[in-house]
Amino acid sequence: MTRTLTRNQIDAICRKACSRFPELKGVRPRVTSQRIKGEERFLLTFRTTVPLPDGGSLPTIVRAVADSNGKILKLSSSR
Repeated sequence: MTRTLTRNQIDAICRKACSRFPELKGVRPRVTSQRIKGEERFLLTFRTTVPLPDGGSLPTIVRAVADSNGKILKLSSSR
């Protein structure tokens, strides 16, 4: 049976991700489900652009893997 994360679970994951990566404030993730070894997991992908001091910008991708209860299993950033 395929489950989905509730809005409250997604909001809680967003808060935890924003506490580690403040540049994600206000960014909504793309949520995809995965089945790994029979377990339902969810990949939340946050994409944003961070301004640099020299006027340029740096695209940043943060990925959070969560279980079906909304617990973050892994949190990583591209830069």
